[in-house]
Amino acid sequence: MVHQLCTEASANPEKKRSRWIQRMTPAISVRKTLSVDLEAFAREILKPHFHSGGPPKKYAIRPVVRSNKKFNRDVVIKTVADVVGPEHPVDLTNYDLIILVTVIQNVIGMSVAGSDYDRLKRYNLAELYDPAPASEPAETQA
Repeated sequence: MVHQLCTEASANPEKKRSRWIQRMTPAISVRKTLSVDLEAFAREILKPHFHSGGPPKKYAIRPVVRSNKKFNRDVVIKTVADVVGPEHPVDLTNYDLIILVTVIQNVIGMSVAGSDYDRLKRYNLAELYDPAPASEPAETQA
């Protein structure tokens, strides 16, 4: 749903469909951090994308951890990368799939997005509808 809304916003930036939403974060599944085993949770989310056969896929992991002492960025990256496995190469810029892990206080959400995540401004609707003007080089005076 998030991907579809952002794709439509990117195609028609003049047709603004939301007034109050600035940015959306996709989540295939959301759990409480107190009772979640991160490895099992990641295995459940990533299985259809990485362990269903097919050629190796380049991937990137983008964790966001806020106000949580149980998980930190390094632990999340290492655990998720171990679940993906060594047969899939890491590529932080030209990825096929990006794994989004969001931990806020005692809630964790995980999702897998496609290679157009950065092109869609990280699902930031405000940027898609009203892009920031490109900075112009300053004119030099003689």
